[in-house]
Amino acid sequence: MFDNNNNYINSKKKSNFIFPNSSILNKYKIISQIGKCSFGTVFSASNSTNSEQFAIKTEKIKKKGNLLRSEFDKLNILQGFSGIPKIYEFFQTKDFNILIMELLGKNLSELFNLCKKKFTLKTVCFLSIQMLKLIEHIHNNKIIHRDIKPDNFMFGRNTNKNILYLIDFGLAKKYIINNIHIPLKKGKNLTGTARYCSIYTHQGLEQSRRDDLESIGYILIYFLKGKLPWQGIKAKEGEKYYEKIWRKKENISIEELCEGFPEEIAFYFNYVKQLEFEDEPNYNFLAELFEKILKKNYKINFNSNFINYENYDWNDIEFDNEDNYVKNSLRKSTLNNFGSEISNDENVNNLNYDFIKINSFENKKNNKQNSLTNDDNDNNNNENKIHCHCILW
Repeated sequence: MFDNNNNYINSKKKSNFIFPNSSILNKYKIISQIGKCSFGTVFSASNSTNSEQFAIKTEKIKKKGNLLRSEFDKLNILQGFSGIPKIYEFFQTKDFNILIMELLGKNLSELFNLCKKKFTLKTVCFLSIQMLKLIEHIHNNKIIHRDIKPDNFMFGRNTNKNILYLIDFGLAKKYIINNIHIPLKKGKNLTGTARYCSIYTHQGLEQSRRDDLESIGYILIYFLKGKLPWQGIKAKEGEKYYEKIWRKKENISIEELCEGFPEEIAFYFNYVKQLEFEDEPNYNFLAELFEKILKKNYKINFNSNFINYENYDWNDIEFDNEDNYVKNSLRKSTLNNFGSEISNDENVNNLNYDFIKINSFENKKNNKQNSLTNDDNDNNNNENKIHCHCILW
């Protein structure tokens, strides 16, 4: 490992596993596992000296397909905005990539389950406005998320309990490189979550800002209806399953999808679906659609500077100091804080990303490419705001 003076220290200690009660660098004590996703595991941890709590996201190092370093790079760019998790340190050991970040509360899937899989229109409008503000910030920093889903939206803890966060940037990508928009390419693998991804993504087209916005729209319909029209589709083979979802999305009209809801929700879809690949969306216009619903139906003048926690459907659900649900349980959530495990029938992630090596605090990219990822290089020239360590265990 390296000490504070960047001097190499040869440590013979080896760590093949990270588990509860173990310690990282004698600084972070692992408390428990709180999540598991397609490429890693998430633990809660505390600082050994002051008991401050963190989330620690870990990834077993592979020859290729390592996403945690890419997530760290994107989050580093996005720091300083409400709703972006704070990151503190990034380590690479012999066996693991490790990201130390802000510990958050419950994700929207968990809260949705606690509310019997139905949110009121008021809650959906409050959520949608915050989602749009978050995605605008991300897009303004030349990044697209590419895996917008309920699991990846979480609320903060304690004094930040009113703040909606967007997490899991492992599949995020720069859409502007050297001040030029990436080109529209065809034949792309499906990246993201089939239930919420855009029709263009199903068609194999390169994703851009419009696709993140379409995914947000599907989340809102899911929250209002409790189920999307393409849920529950049966197919024996994976490709046919995804194609059936695709065809269902294509064939259902906006009017049918938004039936029974205020016209502003249909306006949202009409606007998003007419965007061209390189178009810059009008985020304020989209947010104002939901502000109009709040004013018209609830006489609420939305103020983004003050979002009362009592406006949400789960306000009468009690949680303890650790944000655990303690009474009026409706359904125990099987989803974890940092995204559900990837299911074989809903998530297809393109894991062929640049393999990034960290050596003596210098970030070097291995420019190996293959047919699926030759356009996914970020050419990231930004200096890291949060420091990295290369540690040999």
